[in-house]
Amino acid sequence: MITKEEIQNYLKNVPSLPRVVKACLEQLKIGELNKAAVIAKKDQKLIFYLKTVVNSAAYGFRSTLEDEKQIFSALGSHKAKQLLYAYMINSNSPNEWQFFNLSKNDFKTLQMQMMKYFDAILKSYSLENSEFQSASSIICASVVVADQIFGVHKEDVKIIKQSQDLTLDQILYRLSGYTFANLVEFIAKLWEVEQSVQQLLVLSFGYQKCKGFVCELSKLMHLLLFKIFSQPRFIKAGLNDFLDIKIEFVEDMLDKFNKIYDETND
Repeated sequence: MITKEEIQNYLKNVPSLPRVVKACLEQLKIGELNKAAVIAKKDQKLIFYLKTVVNSAAYGFRSTLEDEKQIFSALGSHKAKQLLYAYMINSNSPNEWQFFNLSKNDFKTLQMQMMKYFDAILKSYSLENSEFQSASSIICASVVVADQIFGVHKEDVKIIKQSQDLTLDQILYRLSGYTFANLVEFIAKLWEVEQSVQQLLVLSFGYQKCKGFVCELSKLMHLLLFKIFSQPRFIKAGLNDFLDIKIEFVEDMLDKFNKIYDETND
């Protein structure tokens, strides 16, 4: 079935940051938006992606942004970083999914919803322009890797699920010693996100006790994952089978989460 060696090989194949993206991120870390824009211009596919996203209804800018410096200036450093990671995921997402029943549009919807609602969560803490914005993109990248891992063993996983009451996450852990949370942590390190973001992502799966505002963010992320993965289209896709909600972990944040979620939809 799925061995540790296979998992490690899949993880080795996760693309590291391209030269242009990495150089942009380095400039954004020190607040050099104009320099990041000049570097981004070297990758026309990246610029096309950014123009498409920022000029969509989801962002709602009053005028169309065409110039790369305008785009980076309007986004700010942290939102621009979030979209650079999203571009990486978009570039490496499959045209045809091997395991999850997802279309290209379904996955795009997943990405946009994760960004939209987690940004609203961060805004409730006055962190809408912070390093934590990249957390939602790392989750989406992990879905792509998980699809590759299980795609090769699709029939075997189906047989195990029929004979035992196990989630995909439990199957993955029993057979390889890795969980979905481990995949998320690996990609976060590979793509060089800040330590605080790595901590948030690790805590988001409810395996550890925690306290403080990063802990609160992790609980809200846990609830967000459950909320989005539980939508009919993502239940049908099989994504909800990766997340076992831990009520005892998140119960103190339920009211806050529901308030944020409902206000975001109004």
